[in-house]
Amino acid sequence: MSKSPRVIRLTVINDLVSTSQSTGGGCLSYTCSIPYQVCPNCYIGHRELLHALATVAESNLPVHFEIEHRPFQLINKKCLCESKTVDKRSFYVSQLGEEKWVTMEKAFKLWTEEQGINM
Repeated sequence: MSKSPRVIRLTVINDLVSTSQSTGGGCLSYTCSIPYQVCPNCYIGHRELLHALATVAESNLPVHFEIEHRPFQLINKKCLCESKTVDKRSFYVSQLGEEKWVTMEKAFKLWTEEQGINM
């Protein structure tokens, strides 16, 4: 007699526009729409989550994921000028400071190179 799969519920809060839907055919059916302006950390976390889910699916563990997405607007509209385009680098430097942004930018670059992603 086979056991029914254990259900693992995850709640994801980030600035991606995401939807998920469980199906009986696999451990997860997943679609995601990524807006133009997105927090690099949210995108990295999203990719890592998808990688982890794929690894679990390949291992044939008796688990089923139910993912609830709760969108969160990370950058308050008051910080952005709606009448003009905002340069991403300039925005982050103004919010974080040059030194912190340079450190984060190096980490993002290293991660994207390792993953083969043009970000």
